Amino acid sequence: MASATDEIVPSDFERTCWREIEVSHPADWEAGFLSAADAPGRCAFVDRRYQRLEVQWRKVQREPDLRQMYKRIAKSFGDRDHPTSALVGAADWEGVVRRERAGSVVHAGRYFRQGNWLVQTVLVWPGRRDRRIELGVLRSIAPRPAGPTRRWRALGLSVLAPAAFELASCENQVGRVTWEFRRPGRRAVAVTVERIAMSRYWLKKPLGDWLKTQLPSGYVVTAERTTRLAVHDAVELHSWQRNPLRGALGLRTRRVDLAWTCPAVQRVYRVGLSRRTRDEIDRPAPLEVDCCRPVAVGGASR
Repeated sequence: MASATDEIVPSDFERTCWREIEVSHPADWEAGFLSAADAPGRCAFVDRRYQRLEVQWRKVQREPDLRQMYKRIAKSFGDRDHPTSALVGAADWEGVVRRERAGSVVHAGRYFRQGNWLVQTVLVWPGRRDRRIELGVLRSIAPRPAGPTRRWRALGLSVLAPAAFELASCENQVGRVTWEFRRPGRRAVAVTVERIAMSRYWLKKPLGDWLKTQLPSGYVVTAERTTRLAVHDAVELHSWQRNPLRGALGLRTRRVDLAWTCPAVQRVYRVGLSRRTRDEIDRPAPLEVDCCRPVAVGGASR
C-alpha cells in the first residue's frame, strides 16, 4: 500500500512505519527505540554519535493550541545563554528552536484531525541545521492510513500484515529483529516474523534442520516440505504441540513455519503462524515480507 507521504519524501530518505505513525528520515538515522504495543507511542533515531530525532504521539480529546504550547516550552528553557526562535517554514507545525553553543535543538508539534493525534518531535542538530532534512522529516510525518492491511517497516524489516493483526511484542537483538502479531478472538492467531543477519557465519546446517530448532518446546513436526517464495527456495514445517487434554477434545495448537535465505541481502527470514484448532492450518493470509523483493507467504487459513 502506497503512503500518501510518498510524493513529498526525499528519495534518499527511508520510511519507518510503526504502530499509528509513519515518519521518513535519512538512511543513516537508525531506529534506536521503538515503543512496545502497550507503551506510549514513541520512536527515537540515532546516528553514530547522537540521538537525532524523537517522535512521540498520543490521542487528545480536542485540538490543542500549539502556538501557546510552544511559547510555554520556550519560556521553560529560561536560559539567556541559549536563545530561542520560532520554527519557520514547516506548514501546520508549530515549534521553537533552541540554539546551543555547538548546534540547535528543534522542538515541534502538530495536531492531526485524522484520529485526533498530537505528534511532538525533537530534532537535534550537533552543528549547522540542515533545513532540507528538517522540513523533509516534518512534512513526512503522518498517521497511518486506514485499510485492510498495514505496513510495518523498521530496523530493516518490512511486513505487510492484515490490519486486524495487532503488535504483541517486538525484540531487537544484534543482527536479529523479531516481531509478533496477534489477531484477537476466541481462537487467537499469532504470527511471528524475523529477520536475521550474517547467515553465512552462523548457519552451519541445512535450513530445515535450523528451523526445527526454532520451534517452541513441546512441538512435534508432522510435515516438512520445500516450497518456492518469489525467487527463493524455502522450507515449510507443520507441527503441533503435545497436550493430552486438548488432544482428547480434538483441539491442538498447530503451527506453520517457513524460512528462506535471501542471498541478495545476506539475511535469513522466518515466518511462523500458530493457532489452536481442530483442523490443519495453512499459511497466514495475506502476509508479505520484503527482502530483495516483496515475498508473499500467505495462503487461506482454515
